[in-house]
Amino acid sequence: MTLRSPERRNALNADLSRGIQLAVERVEHEGCRSLVITGTGEVFCAGADLTGGVFSSGFANQNVAMLRTIERSKLIIVAYVNGAAIGAGAQLAMACDLRVADAEAYFALPVAKMGFALDNWTVRRLESLVGGGFARTILYTGDPFHAQESASHGLVNKIGTVDDALAWAQEIATYAPLTLHHLKLVFNNDSAQQQPTPIQAAAAKTAWISEDLKEARRAFAEGRRPRFRGI
Repeated sequence: MTLRSPERRNALNADLSRGIQLAVERVEHEGCRSLVITGTGEVFCAGADLTGGVFSSGFANQNVAMLRTIERSKLIIVAYVNGAAIGAGAQLAMACDLRVADAEAYFALPVAKMGFALDNWTVRRLESLVGGGFARTILYTGDPFHAQESASHGLVNKIGTVDDALAWAQEIATYAPLTLHHLKLVFNNDSAQQQPTPIQAAAAKTAWISEDLKEARRAFAEGRRPRFRGI
């Protein structure tokens, strides 16, 4: 499966997110055992399409539905990260079972630079993949982390080409599907499944309705760095 919106750098909106969800469901229904997801051009997915209504609850709900479909599918899904995986693009890669990355690929979750709150699933899934220390570095700084460093921390399973990703997915598809399904269920039953506590939910809501978030959106539109005030 290839994301083909090069004019938007494969950024996600509700329609594309829904398309990914339906495609995963269709491939599983057709009896396939594995799937590779990648992007066209030099970008895997540049995150949410900030011009496409992504600040609405409709996009957020659809994106969660897409991630849950990938996570709960019986398919073993391999992300071939062919370039930048930013924000929602990093979430998409993290929802997959395995990640193969181009040597020039990188990941970034720059939420602290944009003023909004991540869902608990993303924070906890990242923590389960790379450990708490590196997860904090990624999220507190928002800095990009390239393929080699990401591989050293477990976010990337292999560095290679799309052919490597396809060959790996094809090989895994020959293994015992019931065993793989059980393993996937166990791996994904991590702290990412925990519901936010009341204080966490309140803090997230505060960020989402804050003046800081409005300032970040204005700054993005004006091409400048936001000035956060904590209100």
